[in-house]
Amino acid sequence: MKNLYKRRIPKRSHHETVVDILRMDDNQWKQFQGLANQFSGGSLFHESIRKPKKKIKPSSWKTIADVDSPSTLAALIAMQKNAHDDPDHEFHMGGGLWEAASSLFGGLWNTIGLGPEFNNWFNFFDYDAPENSISRENQDYARIVSESYKPIDERSDQIDDWVRDKDLDNDRFSVWVDEEDHKVHVGLRGTKANASDIISDLHILWDNQSGKASEVADFLQIVQDKYDGYNLDAAAHSLGANQLLDVSLNNPNLDYDNFHLFNPGLNPMWKLDDAKEGVNNEKHHFYLNSGDGISNGFVPLLNDATTVSWSRPGHNPVSNHSISQWVEI
Repeated sequence: MKNLYKRRIPKRSHHETVVDILRMDDNQWKQFQGLANQFSGGSLFHESIRKPKKKIKPSSWKTIADVDSPSTLAALIAMQKNAHDDPDHEFHMGGGLWEAASSLFGGLWNTIGLGPEFNNWFNFFDYDAPENSISRENQDYARIVSESYKPIDERSDQIDDWVRDKDLDNDRFSVWVDEEDHKVHVGLRGTKANASDIISDLHILWDNQSGKASEVADFLQIVQDKYDGYNLDAAAHSLGANQLLDVSLNNPNLDYDNFHLFNPGLNPMWKLDDAKEGVNNEKHHFYLNSGDGISNGFVPLLNDATTVSWSRPGHNPVSNHSISQWVEI
């Protein structure tokens, strides 16, 4: 399939198509839904785009035309794929949402050259987003964050070469030391079902600020002072990852080598300056899942300079946001 510039549309995997959906800006999303509405029998979006010959379920066009956001569509596609892959499930995704989305992208690709409003599709598919397994070391970071969710007296004393510094434990943080390599890693949990964390989550939904960044900065400074001369890293999940991102960008006195952000939350409608800066910072490693509606707000901001690991989405949106998905891959 080629556009008026005779350039063929790049081939995209299932995962890459879902990431493409999440990366669309508001104008592209309106065009995407407008074409879906045309294919479902609604108002004409563009007379030069013909309905694909491939069999697509009418319900697929209708769902895409009516769905509230790219993030919701991504989650629905993940659910269809997992139902398709389940040998005990009768659902087959032929003509489903993924094939419909691919056909819509193909139709919009053909509009390039028909007007300036379509030209931003020309380089849109040049971004790579391969699914990749994370390293053993990065899995250790996920385990460390997972330990931080546990009550202090139930946490492990050692994970591989990392030994927990019990003197620095508190409800939200755990600190781990690899003496042989002279390294320290800090783990910060995300939301628990308590009023304080829920209020912080609501704060993020309002303005992408958790309201507790100063506590995180103070703790990281305490660790840095105790382990002067060590190589320092930190990792966090969900609400904690949002706080860690904030702290890493706004506290230049902190001398940490890397920050590992597992499924950070983001409201894409408010105060995105820190998020935009964060995806361009080489110290930040993002761990995302295209089926996670909480962290998908980061996806439109990603670029080739961003270090990202992608997990394979499952049928459960809660699992797609969990830290456990990164512990055993």
